[in-house]
Amino acid sequence: STGLQIRVLGVRIPPGLPIYPRPVGTEDQANAGWHLKAMSKSDQRAKKRAARKEAVEMADPQTASASQEKTPREEKKKNLAVAKKEVEKRKGEEGNLLKYVKVSLQFLRESKVELKKVKWPTRKELLASTAVVIALVLVVSFFLGIIDFGLIKIIRAIVG
Repeated sequence: STGLQIRVLGVRIPPGLPIYPRPVGTEDQANAGWHLKAMSKSDQRAKKRAARKEAVEMADPQTASASQEKTPREEKKKNLAVAKKEVEKRKGEEGNLLKYVKVSLQFLRESKVELKKVKWPTRKELLASTAVVIALVLVVSFFLGIIDFGLIKIIRAIVG
């Protein structure tokens, strides 16, 4: 079925556009269909920022109130420290040889499965397609050679 193929191939269907409730008293033509329009990028970013901030406050109210009391400089230092820790953590993970071996073996297994799915051409099909390619290359090279020869003659006639 199609659903199974979509899941197996890892296809993700994007979410639809947001639908807003229609405000009371906006039946005029200027506002008709306003609820079908998507939010602008800046509005989406602001909404995400507000949602993240609200989630942090909901998770730990003490941390949220403490972060509001900090100066921008202190916030920046804290963010840099957190970023450095993340980088060090990732470096430690990336240096793991066993991880690379596992990933490589997984890639080879998946490649083998995909190559089994390929419909390989027969000898007859291979020779036919090779002949077509060689013939087209000869035709195109002959055509370009004639054009090149003609342009050389024209340039020599102009330049003298």
